[in-house]
Amino acid sequence: MHCFCHPSSSHLPLRLPAVKFRPASPWHGPTAKPLPQGGTRMKPASSLQSTLADCLNDVKARSCQPFSERELLVPFLQAVQHRLGYLPEEAIIVASAGLGLPENDVHGTASFYPEFRLEPVGRFVIEVCDSLPCEMGGCQLLLKELSEQLGIGAGQSTPDGLFTLETVGCLGQCHACPSLSINGHLVARLTPSAVKQLLDALRGGERLDTALQSLALEPAPAEGLPPVLGNPRALTLPECGGQYQALKAVLAKPPAEVLEAVCASGLRGRGGAGFPAGAKWRSVAGSADEPKFLIANADESEIGTFKDRYLLTRRPMLVLSGMAIAAHAIGAKRAYLFLRAAYSPLVEPLTQAVSALRESLPEGSVEIVLRTSPGGYLCGEETALIQALEGRRGESRFRPPYPTAKGLFGKPTVVNNVETLANVPLIFTERGRAADLAALGSGFGTKLFCLAGDVEHPGLIEAPFGTTLGQLIETAGGMASEAAFGVAVLGGAGGRFLGPSNLTLPLTFEAGAGNGSLIVCHAERPLLETIRSVLRFFHRESCGACLPCREGVYELHQALQPEQTGTYSPEKLLELSRGIRLASRCGLGQTAPRLLEEALSTFPEQVIA
Repeated sequence: MHCFCHPSSSHLPLRLPAVKFRPASPWHGPTAKPLPQGGTRMKPASSLQSTLADCLNDVKARSCQPFSERELLVPFLQAVQHRLGYLPEEAIIVASAGLGLPENDVHGTASFYPEFRLEPVGRFVIEVCDSLPCEMGGCQLLLKELSEQLGIGAGQSTPDGLFTLETVGCLGQCHACPSLSINGHLVARLTPSAVKQLLDALRGGERLDTALQSLALEPAPAEGLPPVLGNPRALTLPECGGQYQALKAVLAKPPAEVLEAVCASGLRGRGGAGFPAGAKWRSVAGSADEPKFLIANADESEIGTFKDRYLLTRRPMLVLSGMAIAAHAIGAKRAYLFLRAAYSPLVEPLTQAVSALRESLPEGSVEIVLRTSPGGYLCGEETALIQALEGRRGESRFRPPYPTAKGLFGKPTVVNNVETLANVPLIFTERGRAADLAALGSGFGTKLFCLAGDVEHPGLIEAPFGTTLGQLIETAGGMASEAAFGVAVLGGAGGRFLGPSNLTLPLTFEAGAGNGSLIVCHAERPLLETIRSVLRFFHRESCGACLPCREGVYELHQALQPEQTGTYSPEKLLELSRGIRLASRCGLGQTAPRLLEEALSTFPEQVIA
């Protein structure tokens, strides 16, 4: 989840400093393939038309009563791609006719999201993560070996149509690098030496799951070193005989009483900004506008985060119980669980969990709808997420109005992070009433920290707010290979650097620990490589809508290449960064230069040779 904040319209237009942007960059964001102009549109061939019609009918049959037909656009496109491997032009025609939308509008949505492919791909789509943790873990060597074995580069397919090789920003396996995905199957720590064995097995017709099981891969480290979120059994379920009595007791309370308990707990959002959950809920609960919605933001696409995947895998009912309580408190009859695209293997078990919860709750309780993100870092921001749920391009909206006033379908909406909702049931247990949980001035409960990079045991750590950076590294086994600590990136790509002088820093919301991402680097790892990796990530994830972000981030990335040494002064880099921050349309461009600016002020000798 990202905390992107638009400037209000009263602050525009912004003046851009005198900075020269490149006239064009090899931008790799969403690009729209133009629709044919003129002439009569061809109808889909009968067999293809039948398949597309089946997909549309199935989506309509499986979906709850949609607020609008457009809401079904993304699920339909996902269903087609699941069946065919890509989106043929005929899918645009069928979506247009079946959902009552202009073809150009449908195409604009389909071409925006990185998960959608408008051209055929290989039978096996191999996506190699090249985000910062995986780059530190050797993804470039893995990508090089795959490229040599397949005879293709990233973004290409083999002539026999068997393989497609791609790079992606992050797969949420930052504790087990390098990682890749093959047709949605996550593979951790695949070594270059195992690549040939895997490819030969697939070429020989072996099933993907069988081929992966036959590999002698190093096991992924334990994700949860201490117990995660203590003992959540009191409210959540099968361990309680499957009767959900404690949860039912909470839902039997008046909504106002539940709301007051959450406000009194001091619970703050765990997605980044740390906004008080109770205040957000109160704003929606007090609105006279109906209907109201709740969204659980599980589009965990920030570099270095994987806590939400753990909670949804190991503690799904804790999250779903939190959603049920939140919906009850604000008066929402429908709640959406918006799942990150890379977490699609969780769809089936989560669907089963939602069904089990629905059968156990009283009639009239909240209806929980599972939706999978069509991809893109931007969709972690709450208003871009809402755009995606509505079947639109996932571009951030200007605020105000905020989602609590005009959110999903223009109605009052609460958007909470998965970890935030997982903490809600604990408020109503004996553990939740313990006074010491509200200590340290950071609100209710503990925090899940995702440790990645150069530590001995990367993984997920639950710790009280105020735990220091040094204590977390020690809990993770210390620095790998007993190397000296260099820096840590706190908060992901748009976060901050912590150096040796910060090892005693208490990690709180005020310190920037909101989303829990913590990437640790040893002292011998060049800081400049870290900054380049982050800028490359932002460049690829840019939606391309505004020039300062699209061209400016590319310019910054190029300025830091070895061949440009001495070309850009610190003053020029800061001027370019400031121009990007002030003139970018949304928070992605506004946060992209942050790590570079901090490095220039704190570690200038490591940036400018």
